[in-house]
Amino acid sequence: MVAYGKRIRVINPDKATVIHNSLPLQAPPSSVTATGSAKRASLGIGADEIVFLFCGRLEEQKGVDTLIAGFAQVPAALRCRLVICGIGEDEQELKAQATALNVDSRIHWAGWQSDVEPFYAMADVYVMPSRWESFGLVFLEAMNFSLPVVSTRTQAIPEVVADQKTGLLGGNGDVKALATNMTLLATDAELRRTMGMAGKVRLLEHFTFERFVEEHMAWYAHASARILRS
Repeated sequence: MVAYGKRIRVINPDKATVIHNSLPLQAPPSSVTATGSAKRASLGIGADEIVFLFCGRLEEQKGVDTLIAGFAQVPAALRCRLVICGIGEDEQELKAQATALNVDSRIHWAGWQSDVEPFYAMADVYVMPSRWESFGLVFLEAMNFSLPVVSTRTQAIPEVVADQKTGLLGGNGDVKALATNMTLLATDAELRRTMGMAGKVRLLEHFTFERFVEEHMAWYAHASARILRS
């Protein structure tokens, strides 16, 4: 956002301080495996199937049309399922797209959910190919559950998701790259595990709520001191 502000000449980068966003996340419960298994069973998803999860608004920004198109290119033989949590103005159009691409039987439309933790617990990979994103708090939720992330190199996303380390990023709207990244993670359990673990470490090192609060307090102290000196 600082770079964008500089480009349109509304932010002086020399006077800007970046504090990354955060959430007051709780560590997943010790029963996370059982919770995930129960949620899979309730949706009729087998323990051996690979689950891609999306949570968000069903609107242009989140790139769900790109997600469905990419998912359609993931080989059906890999036994993958796509679970979509959320509602939005594009819902009917997206469902029609899934039907046209003959992947509707492999997609579960979960609708709006007040509690998404069971869905994170059941998932293998989190995917959200946003067209624009100032941060993406859902990435932190996914990293909290040690999920690798598939997304795009758009705006702030690379600041949150470390490409090739905690997830795989492709071009904005690039269906082929998205399908390739989804297929790679679907076929490589060890890569899913190592990227998921690296994501959890990155969350704890850079995006904790405690750090978020501390950096704000430090900025207020610094600003107050400058005011007093003036």
